[in-house]
Amino acid sequence: MSILAQELEWPQWFVDLRHEATHMRLPSLHVLRLAAKEAVFLLFERFWRPQQEMLERRGRGRVQRLGRAASGAPRVR
Repeated sequence: MSILAQELEWPQWFVDLRHEATHMRLPSLHVLRLAAKEAVFLLFERFWRPQQEMLERRGRGRVQRLGRAASGAPRVR
C-alpha cells in the first residue's frame, strides 16, 4: 500500500490510518472525518478540477466554432 500511495502522491498517514483501522482498532471519528475531508480535497484538486477545466476548454472551443459557423450562415427570417 505504501508504494501505491507514493506513486499516487497520497499522504503516508492515509496508509497508516488504513493499516490501523484494518489491523488494530478504528481511529476516532475526528480523525476519520479529517481523513475524509483531506481525501475529498485531494480528489478535487488532482482529478475533478483538471477534468472540469478540460471540459470547459472543450466547450469554449465548440462555442467558438459554432459562432464562426453561425456568422457565415444565411439568416432565416
